[in-house]
Amino acid sequence: RKKNDAMGGPNATSSLTGRSLEAAAARESENEHQYRDLFSNLLQKISQLKVDTHGNHDYDAENAVLSNVNETLTQAVAGGVAVGLAAFISLRYLPAYLVRSAGKKSAARESTAQAGFAFLIEASFGFWAGWRGYHILGE
Repeated sequence: RKKNDAMGGPNATSSLTGRSLEAAAARESENEHQYRDLFSNLLQKISQLKVDTHGNHDYDAENAVLSNVNETLTQAVAGGVAVGLAAFISLRYLPAYLVRSAGKKSAARESTAQAGFAFLIEASFGFWAGWRGYHILGE
């Protein structure tokens, strides 16, 4: 009998309240109209809050501010990317170009580990410069 009760049989009880599950289901079905009224009132209030926005200029100032913020952040992101790329490219390729243009024929070869470490430093500096550029342009 206990196994039948635990499986949801006719004498099943809630493990939290110890009450009959059938009684709880009957009580919930009796309260169904109250829940429906509660939610229908809430939905009516929400639909009343929706206002026709044609010809309504109440939020034009806020929209202008948000539009300005959006433009500023877009420009800041683009500027940050440009500054970061410029910093990375100038660190990565400018020294080799200056050495070649100075007329030195053979530059010392660097190992793979040195090249990887140099790339990591250059990329980190480029990222930092881009981040700072973004914040400076965002202000």
